[in-house]
Amino acid sequence: MTAPTAPAFGLRPDLSFLLDQFEARNRGAVRTVAVSADGMLLCASPSVDSQPQAETLAAICSGMTSLVVGLAKQLGAGPEADIGIVMDIGSTMIAGPFGNAYLMTLAPPNADMGAINEALLKLGESVLVQLSPTTR
Repeated sequence: MTAPTAPAFGLRPDLSFLLDQFEARNRGAVRTVAVSADGMLLCASPSVDSQPQAETLAAICSGMTSLVVGLAKQLGAGPEADIGIVMDIGSTMIAGPFGNAYLMTLAPPNADMGAINEALLKLGESVLVQLSPTTR
């Protein structure tokens, strides 16, 4: 396993290669980010254009998970988030928590959302310890 040559962003940029490998295995998945439960960018795949874009995606992921977790509490469900957002450019998938982190990716319109989501869940479960930021 080698690290990507593109710039890496976040508190754990050393893990961006994991997101890069996820995208390579799931053709079409792009702009994958790992985000702490409190909204801090942990790492971003090399397909994320810039640090500002990575931080914006992290903030959006944090906001979406906060809404879903809040809704789950009101309805008596667990804190797991498994979010699919369909747009004309594709589907955004958010999954977690994995320890204290969430994962988000964009899949193309013709992608199998179930397969992408399952792959995202497997990635999160396999790197749960690495994605759990220490308490600040």
